Amino acid sequence: MSGRTNSQLGTLNLNNFHGWNFQEIVFYVNAGLMSPLDALVTATGNTAEAISLDDRLGTLTTGKLADAVVLKADPLKDLSVLGKPEAIAMVFKDGRRQF
Repeated sequence: MSGRTNSQLGTLNLNNFHGWNFQEIVFYVNAGLMSPLDALVTATGNTAEAISLDDRLGTLTTGKLADAVVLKADPLKDLSVLGKPEAIAMVFKDGRRQF
């Protein structure tokens, strides 16, 4: 599937296991429903828009809260890195490095 989607991943997550939402991204990609890029955009920017917080969250844009995880590997090439704590290089919360 190519092009952008208007869906939101994780907004109806019922598993309540923080840190496991990446499995939903992997599912959509492995099922051929989204490209890795579309799945990541859907899980971030589109979800912020769905909950009416896109003016403050969802993208790395000047003036928005900068919550980000920097990975040691490219998730577009290997989505499994999203579920591997050892793949985390840095974590930013509100623009400040936490780890």
